[in-house]
Amino acid sequence: LLTPAASFACAQHLKHGRTHVVESLEREDNLKAGQTFELLMNLTAFFDKFRAGDFGGSWTILDSLGLLPKTAGEVSNCEQLFFTLDKVARDIMGRVVVAGMECLFNLHASLKQSHPRPGQQPAQGGGGGGQALQEQAGVDADKAMRDIRERGKLIVTYAGLLHGSLGGEVNKLIAKIEAYMM
Repeated sequence: LLTPAASFACAQHLKHGRTHVVESLEREDNLKAGQTFELLMNLTAFFDKFRAGDFGGSWTILDSLGLLPKTAGEVSNCEQLFFTLDKVARDIMGRVVVAGMECLFNLHASLKQSHPRPGQQPAQGGGGGGQALQEQAGVDADKAMRDIRERGKLIVTYAGLLHGSLGGEVNKLIAKIEAYMM
């Protein structure tokens, strides 16, 4: 998940369990700085993939960080987590949330384009997989699109609970993105 530079730094300084760096941070009651650094490095990898147009890869990274809710039961946990983040991380969460919603939108649009509703033709050509196989793929794609829309709704709910802590127009932007996934 980390960029090559971050992976190298972690391999050199943090890979062998309780290292001097970790012990020093704990002694100084500053372990949170190391956790914030790791989070920021992972978010850098997320944004690198996002800017490259790898929405699946960028979403996988973001999803693994646990910053955004996966279920309705996680919404309040993620809200509480937000307020425990270092100020540096909290300050960029608005951009993270918007980019995450854009990932979901692009994944949804890709599925929608490649698996149109019954009676429509696929944008990329149907292939010769047989009617039953194509219908199953359509069912799977419909479920995946519903799951993506549900995640979008959870993110909108989560952002709404933060009462403007994400800054700017984040709530309006992600609500628009959610509407485009319908």
